[in-house]
Amino acid sequence: MKIATFNVNRINGRLSVLLRWLEEARPGVVCLEESKAPDGRFPIREIGSASRRRAAGTSFQSFRISNSAARRV
Repeated sequence: MKIATFNVNRINGRLSVLLRWLEEARPGVVCLEESKAPDGRFPIREIGSASRRRAAGTSFQSFRISNSAARRV
C-alpha cells in the first residue's frame, strides 16, 4: 500500500492538480495538508468521485477531518 502526503495549499484553487495527481500516483492513503477550506467549501464530492473511479480492489477511502469530527466520504 502506498501512503502519500500532498501539501495542497488551498484545495479549491488546486483541485484539478490534486485530482490529476491522485490518478497518476494512485495512493492507498492520502494525507492532505493545508487545505485552507472551511467544512462547507471542502470538495468532498469531487474527491469521493475520484476514489470511486479507481479499479475494483484498488480504491481508497476519503475522510475529512474537521474541528468537530471525521466524516467518511
